[in-house]
Amino acid sequence: MPPHLIQEIKRKLFHMLTLIYIVGYWILPRDAALAGMGLTIFVALMIEIIRLKHSRFNRFILLFGFHRKSEENHFSGLLWTISGAFFTMYFFENPAQPITKIIVLASLLYAALADTAAAIVGSLFGRIKIGEKSLEGSAACFVASLIIGYFLLPWP
Repeated sequence: MPPHLIQEIKRKLFHMLTLIYIVGYWILPRDAALAGMGLTIFVALMIEIIRLKHSRFNRFILLFGFHRKSEENHFSGLLWTISGAFFTMYFFENPAQPITKIIVLASLLYAALADTAAAIVGSLFGRIKIGEKSLEGSAACFVASLIIGYFLLPWP
C-alpha cells in the first residue's frame, strides 16, 4: 500500500475520535456538551499555536502522521472541524424542538462517518475521477449518509 494511502487512512481513523464528542453531545445536557466542546476548541487552539511557534514541538506532533503536508505550517483541519461541530450544536439545536437534537446528531455523524467512508473507499478503490475526488468515494459518502439518515431522521 502506498505511503500516502496509509497516511490518509491513519488520518481518517484519527478523525473517528470525533465520535467522542458526538456521543457526549447525545448523552450530556446541552450546556455541558457545549462547555466540553468549548474547552476542546481552546485546548486544540493552544496546541496548534504552540506547534506553529515551536519547530521542535511541531516536528514531534507531525511524527504522529495526522496532518496533511499542507498543514505542517498552518492550522490543521481539526481545529476547524471541532469549531464547526460546536457551532452546529450551538446554533441548530432548539431545546423547545426535540427533533432538532436528532438533526444535529445526524449532521455530525455525516461529517464524521460519511466523510471517513468517502476518504477510505476513495483512496482504496477510487478509479473514476471527478476532479480530485472519485466516484467510488462519493458513492461511499452517499451510502453512509443514506444509512445515517434512514436510522435517525423521521420519515413522513
